[in-house]
Amino acid sequence: RDIVLPVGGGERTSLSALRAVGGGSKSPFWMQLFADILHQNVTVMLDGQNAGARGAALLAGLGMGWYSDLSPDNFYPTGHTYETRRANAENYEVYDRMYSIYTGLHSPLQNAFSQLALIARGK
Repeated sequence: RDIVLPVGGGERTSLSALRAVGGGSKSPFWMQLFADILHQNVTVMLDGQNAGARGAALLAGLGMGWYSDLSPDNFYPTGHTYETRRANAENYEVYDRMYSIYTGLHSPLQNAFSQLALIARGK
């Protein structure tokens, strides 16, 4: 949540779509957690860990004239490309309460972390 909220100036931001790629997108647990915390369905691209390489290959193919556009059919010629993790409304209140506790920890712990940093530096 701390990664997404700053985009909206600290307020909950409405996203039209949230797509996940990369190695982390292979974890059903993490994708469901993202959906629940952000109150947003997450489209998980299948084979998402290869999205960067696929995109580079597609752009090269477009430049070579092998493809006419950047359509998903060219990107994923095998058909089905994604699955959706639906946000679970029952978890919203729980995560919102936990987040409120989490954000309240910064000030009380700031001095303790400063002291721990001094110890780690040998001071």
